[in-house]
Parts: sequence; C-alpha cells; structure tokens
Amino acid sequence: MSFTRFLAVVLVVTTPLAAGNRIDLLAQQPGKEIRNKINRGGWTIPGLSKSRVVRPRTRLRNDELRSNAVYITTLKPKVEVIEAISFYTVLDDSTLLVTPARLAVRSILRFDIDNHVFCYGLRAVGAFYDPKSRRGGYGGQYTLLYYDDDGDGRFERFEDAGDPARLLTPEVPKWIQQMKLSS
Repeated sequence: MSFTRFLAVVLVVTTPLAAGNRIDLLAQQPGKEIRNKINRGGWTIPGLSKSRVVRPRTRLRNDELRSNAVYITTLKPKVEVIEAISFYTVLDDSTLLVTPARLAVRSILRFDIDNHVFCYGLRAVGAFYDPKSRRGGYGGQYTLLYYDDDGDGRFERFEDAGDPARLLTPEVPKWIQQMKLSS
C-alpha cells in the first residue's frame, strides 16, 4: 500500500466530515474513486447483527471441486436497517471529496470456503427522507463488499463494487488460497 493511499484512509477514518467537505492531501489517482478503504480494526457490516438466514448455504458455482468451492449464504435484516456510508474520490486538484450516503440494506451475502468466511456482500438502495415535507423514498442500487484479508475474523477492507454482478465473483484473499494449498 502506498503512503499516499494510507494517508488518505487515515484522514478519512479519523476526521468526521459533513457532506461535500474536502481535505487537501497528496494526489493518489486524480479524479478517481478510492475503491478500497482499509480499517485495520475492521469494519462493522451494516445490518449483519440484525439479520437472519433466508437462503441456506449453497455452492456458488457447481463446476468447482468441492474442496475449492466458494459457498454463499443469503441473509436479510429482520427490521429495516439504514446506515450512513461514505464514498471517497480524489479530485484532479489533489483534494479528497467525501460523499456520505444513507443506504437501506436489502440483503447480505456471506461467502466462505470450508466454513471460513472471507467476504460479506451487501445489496443496498439509497434511502432519502425530507423532514420538512415528511416524505421519503428509495433510489439507486449499491453493491458493497467487505473482506477479511488476513483470516483474523475482522473485515478490514471495504469496497464499493459498483456493478451488482461483482457480488457473484468475490475476490478470494491470499490467506484462504494458501490454506487450501496446505491442506
């Protein structure tokens, strides 16, 4: 991880910001969204503690050998869960733009190999509410991935996957690949 990327994540994680506020810093990739956000203490998976299994554990792809197979379990929150999630972009002028969004969690996908969970995927929609008119609604789809990159049970990496199809092809971290090679 480059120093610039680390600096951006530390500033974002430790500094509370209002919508549209900016932090000046060194440019990483001007005008690019910061896809991977690292929280060394681990991210809290929105809605996970309030969810129940709605589709049991099944093999993601039937063409895989059972010993290498990725399994998926679908969960759904028991009650509506709305969380504020921040998205980050580095602008051309070396400025970090933080854009918070309120998301309603629709489903959570748990990915594992040999019952070792390595990723959670969230399907969510934007949630809007205007207190003046007392009207709200939903719009826009979000696909979020949370990865355990070292096998410690904490999900340190958060990624805005963008394309919903990415939920069906999660990245298998090196620790779980190495675990499979040694067995």
